[in-house]
Amino acid sequence: GVTDVDPVLLEEAENRNIVELHAQTLRFRHPLLRAAVYQAAAAAERRAAHAALAEVTQGERRAWHLAAAAFAPDEEVAQALDEAALSARLRGGIGESARAFERAAQLSTDSERRIERLMGAGGGYLLAGQLERGFGLLDEALGLTGDPRVIAEVHHLKGRGLMFAGSPTEAHSSLTTEAERVASLDPDKAAL
Repeated sequence: GVTDVDPVLLEEAENRNIVELHAQTLRFRHPLLRAAVYQAAAAAERRAAHAALAEVTQGERRAWHLAAAAFAPDEEVAQALDEAALSARLRGGIGESARAFERAAQLSTDSERRIERLMGAGGGYLLAGQLERGFGLLDEALGLTGDPRVIAEVHHLKGRGLMFAGSPTEAHSSLTTEAERVASLDPDKAAL
């Protein structure tokens, strides 16, 4: 907190118009100054700062601070990001939801959950118009599974993305090929 900062350094920063101090809240006068200080800090210092911020925040902000503090895969942090992704999706934040699912996938320790999160991220990016990124994450999900139902679901998302991309013929070909492949195993998915 502000009380942990050397008062002489704090006063000097305030006198030079680098920071403002109001009621125990420290603010940088310009976002570029904040960014410069953040980038100048060592990675361990940034992780420690995010861990401290995670302790005093809630919801989506807490999830993102936990993720920034994570040094290695952590399923609890990935789950917090899942919740943040779903919350963002509910309020229409498709791109934000996709980013949260993508980071959750990176932090996953469970392979099935990683695939689900990659699908959430890939599908979200496709809806947000970031087609290359969306297709890339869906291809990553395909490379992690041999389950025909999951493969069909990923191809369904990719087919919808191809429609968004203005490639209806390619989408039709991809979707019908996958429907034929999964028809005996999951007729409902094939029909969809």
